[in-house]
Amino acid sequence: MTAVARLLLLAVLAGMVSVVSPSTSAWACSCEELTLAEQAASADLVARVEVLQVDDDDLARPIVYTVWPRQVWKGDVGKAFRVETPQQESACGLPGIPEGEDLLLMGFVTSSGGYETGLCTGTRAATGEAVDEVVAALGPGTQVTGEPLPVDESTGDPGAVDPTTGPDAVDPWFTVAATVLAALLGVVLWQIFSRRRPPR
Repeated sequence: MTAVARLLLLAVLAGMVSVVSPSTSAWACSCEELTLAEQAASADLVARVEVLQVDDDDLARPIVYTVWPRQVWKGDVGKAFRVETPQQESACGLPGIPEGEDLLLMGFVTSSGGYETGLCTGTRAATGEAVDEVVAALGPGTQVTGEPLPVDESTGDPGAVDPTTGPDAVDPWFTVAATVLAALLGVVLWQIFSRRRPPR
């Protein structure tokens, strides 16, 4: 193989490597450098929350965190709600947040009306220093009283009412009694009308 042929082969191989293995910077999440106060000012949602549930089983879908607000500065949240984030940090997602985490959550409203968060929003552990910075920027916020309701595993809704035990549930014995009464009424009416039938 001539020297020219070797150079051409090396050039082709180098091009293939650059295509198959792109640089890390091309895939990394890049965030604008903002202070915590600036991030809080631009966010639609700013709240101190407790993470109740993590749904990250489907890698093709965003991670969904169900959280309970403790203190709210921004956002229409007064009870447990869900917030989404991409699965990968390279897509500016926040994977790996455990249940029970005390979180200073910041995010934005999605096109569907929910909330999303990520590496660039300012979400972080709710340390005293971080909370103090938000209070200095946005004021004291609103304290949310009460304890988190359990998450219904069948629906994923915090505090979802079980249709068999909730306040609007129908007593099964009432259903049985109504069915028996309807059957008896049918028999009585059949006997009454059959007796009135004229002889042929």
